[in-house]
Amino acid sequence: MRITRNGFRGFVFVCSVALAFLTCIIPYAGAQDVAPPPTHQWAFKLGVFIPSNGGMMQLSSVPWMSFGFDYCPAIAFSPLNGQVHLDIDYSQHDLHGNTNFVVPLTANLIWTFDMHDKTVRPYAGIGGGIYFINAGYMGGTTQPGLRLTAGLDITDRYFLQGTYDYVSGFSNDIGTGLRADGTTISMGVRF
Repeated sequence: MRITRNGFRGFVFVCSVALAFLTCIIPYAGAQDVAPPPTHQWAFKLGVFIPSNGGMMQLSSVPWMSFGFDYCPAIAFSPLNGQVHLDIDYSQHDLHGNTNFVVPLTANLIWTFDMHDKTVRPYAGIGGGIYFINAGYMGGTTQPGLRLTAGLDITDRYFLQGTYDYVSGFSNDIGTGLRADGTTISMGVRF
């Protein structure tokens, strides 16, 4: 493997920025009040994925089945006063013998809005991750993407959630430009 001068400079720059960021953030992490760990760290979601852009939408005009898991680790540090959530979802639709699916693996920051001791609490978040995609006429691809989340905690355990995924475009084996953007609407339970 050959490393070019510009590649080495880029690597040094990224390492310097990361070191500066950690040097500035770590002292403040100990100064925060330690939040109690979440009561329910795991969640299961079941819903529908609706493709909203490009060829994936044209491949199927009906919603896809979707389910997923959400993990909220008990960490003392809250970036930007939000909770870190790690998600893995699976959305699938079979069309003319081809199985199309999208598997996002995302890290998200979620902010819950305090409604003065009300049981129903809205929340919103943003995140990003890697999307594993299999579409008709191709073996599969991995693309980066962003996720916007909005939801409503109905109780301490049950919730409704909507997400919008913006995923980088790609082409299948026959040259059709595709995107895996879409909205997922789901119900969930925390445990």
